Amino acid sequence: MAEVGCVPDRVTYNILLWGLLKNKHHDTIKMLLEEMDGKGCFVERMYQCLLALDSIFWVDNSNIITVKVEKSPNLYNKNIVDVTFTVRFKCENFGCEREDEFQPHISGYGGRDHKGLTRFMGGWTLLKEGTRLGGRFQNSPRYIPTWNGEYESFIKGNLSTEIEKVRSFTRSVVESIFLVWLHHSQLQMKMKMNILIKGTFIAPSFKNPFLFSAIQMISAPHLSMCQKITKLDDALQLFDQMSQRKPLPSVVKFNQLLQAVTKMQHYSCSIHLFKQMVAIGAPVNLYTFNIVIKCCCQMSCTRDGFAVVAYGFRRGFVPDVYIFSTLLNGLVLEDRILEAERLFKKLIKGKLCEPDVVMYSTMIKGLCKVGINDTAIGLLRLMDERGCKPDVMTYSTIIDSLCKDKMVDDALKLFNEMIFHKGIVPDVVTYSSLIRGLCNLSRWDDAVKMLREMEDERISPNVITYNILVDAFCKEGMVEDAEAVLNIMVERGKVPDLVTYNSLIDGFCLRGETKKAKEIFDLIRMRGLVHNVVTYNSLLNGYCKKSKIDEALHLFHEITEQRMKPDVITYNTMLQGLFRVGRYKDALELFNEMKAHIQIPPGAFTYGIVLEGLCNNHQVDEALSLFRLMSEKKLSFDIVMYNILIDGASKCGKLDIAKVLFNDLCARGLYPDVWTYNAMICGFCWEGLVRESKELFQKMAEVGCVPDRVTYNILLRGLLKNGQHDTIKMLLEEMDGKGFSIDASTCSMLIDRISIKSLDDSLLKLIGKLVPKEVKEAACLESI
Repeated sequence: MAEVGCVPDRVTYNILLWGLLKNKHHDTIKMLLEEMDGKGCFVERMYQCLLALDSIFWVDNSNIITVKVEKSPNLYNKNIVDVTFTVRFKCENFGCEREDEFQPHISGYGGRDHKGLTRFMGGWTLLKEGTRLGGRFQNSPRYIPTWNGEYESFIKGNLSTEIEKVRSFTRSVVESIFLVWLHHSQLQMKMKMNILIKGTFIAPSFKNPFLFSAIQMISAPHLSMCQKITKLDDALQLFDQMSQRKPLPSVVKFNQLLQAVTKMQHYSCSIHLFKQMVAIGAPVNLYTFNIVIKCCCQMSCTRDGFAVVAYGFRRGFVPDVYIFSTLLNGLVLEDRILEAERLFKKLIKGKLCEPDVVMYSTMIKGLCKVGINDTAIGLLRLMDERGCKPDVMTYSTIIDSLCKDKMVDDALKLFNEMIFHKGIVPDVVTYSSLIRGLCNLSRWDDAVKMLREMEDERISPNVITYNILVDAFCKEGMVEDAEAVLNIMVERGKVPDLVTYNSLIDGFCLRGETKKAKEIFDLIRMRGLVHNVVTYNSLLNGYCKKSKIDEALHLFHEITEQRMKPDVITYNTMLQGLFRVGRYKDALELFNEMKAHIQIPPGAFTYGIVLEGLCNNHQVDEALSLFRLMSEKKLSFDIVMYNILIDGASKCGKLDIAKVLFNDLCARGLYPDVWTYNAMICGFCWEGLVRESKELFQKMAEVGCVPDRVTYNILLRGLLKNGQHDTIKMLLEEMDGKGFSIDASTCSMLIDRISIKSLDDSLLKLIGKLVPKEVKEAACLESI
């Protein structure tokens, strides 16, 4: 194996060690253990190491300690290790041999047996509890330690003082204490005992120089320590202690520590510890590299992850399917889907690894993330062809993506394939995705049917499932149906959460029922829940749309009183509300406060709200000043902002400014849309420039911007206002041909400007055709 360049690992050594022990090749065990020690490989099993020690002493004919392992005839639990340790102490001072039996047991088991021996976490102790806890070691008949009883006595007493007092300690006892120390779970005590034994007893008593390393192999103290670590400082302290041990702990221990730090989401720290491991020559394996690569990917540094792979490759570590899956997931997290796809294809074509279900699912998740559903389904078919069975998560990912793209029927086909052809049982995530998709298409009956089917299959809908239905009903204004779902939810034993109540508040506000929305708002506190910014935003939106600006301001100030920070949506809602009621000065003050306090600067949408609010309140000069300020700050402009200003300037009689803004569009790389043309045509008509409005109307069609119903009505009103009745009939015929109707404003102007009696029958008939029924009734034109 070594000759062909295949380096033996810890597993190899342990297999060989077990074979030697089983066949009683005592003469070669010591040599193998020394080789393992030199390479930092640890014995995996406790009893295996004890047998190895027994073999060493057997060969050396030592009179210090003999340890052997026997099968226990009375196993009280099948999950408990089925061995009983019989330790023979040959005590030189007493001139006799003493055997004691120790039986391992599960943590937490306590009590006394019929012999009166106290059972502790680590095994049996021959000492009375009072003596042990009191630290009065001289009262013990013989200082024969068990796994942790006598050791705890020394730790809880005064170490140096008691050792000086107790003259009857023999080397065998100390060696046994050393074994006990290695199984204690408290790091601080363990370090104290380490210093004690190293400084006082190791050198004179251990005849075998390998014994210290061998006993270290027995211990697994860092396994439990890593599992208990919840703070970064503790992890760093443990790493320092591990790095100072000679020999260094096994790669398993270092991996457990790295994993613990990674679970705390201290990814950069995990990478730093890995670099330290490399610097001190600590053992690493593929799992180590996988942890480090995962940290790089979680930090959106997948390129560094590839660099780690290259480093591992130089050290002789060939990346496996787990490492490649981690890299793929990193690319997906960074939205580098095409790169992930290229890597995936390269892995398959180059036969670098055989993808497993996790790798396929990761790639499918990435494709679905950007809406490439066809390729994702093709990858699902490839899984079948290559003998890799997809799981429920794989199908659920594609089904969810199809539903988000409103391809619900395709999702249902895949759903049926999953159940009836593949025999895969859908879970709550699968059903929830389908229910959301059906709700988005307003297929309420199918959504409720899916919910019932879910319950029939004994798949309990969770709070998320019910929230999907509640939110969908509320957005459609069907609050009563949402409340019915809420009642079912409570009957099924599911407790509504904040998302549920937020949806209800939003639903009532959309219907203008702010009083009921406020009742739900107050109910949240009664249920022991805490409002979040979304809760406040929903109710604020309701107040502002109902022009209840004082209630909205009170609620807005309550957000900061509750030590929450308003977000962009909060400010946008309040700005719209203030401008709506004409309080533009308060709105500008709030806008300045927003720029000063919010972490995220106002975007184009917020600036659009302010510009439109100023223009609607006839503050065009203020709006233009803000626009110039935006230009100085090199903020991005879109056609919407120009439309707001052009429309505002046109309506305020500042047509020259509107023309300048209109002509500036090409220089900005923007193209006028139908709203832009409508604003300019309206401005020309308002100023009596009918010829210019007609020319712009014709140019509009030439550049491919199709006039809409609003365009025709604006132009028609302009013609009526300026008395150009000769072209009205032609324009009305054109409107009729395109299926457009006359709005209420245009109809009212027709009545004011033209006598109905003066119209010929054909024109009168045409007008009657273009005027909607509701407009006729409102304008008393039923006779037309």
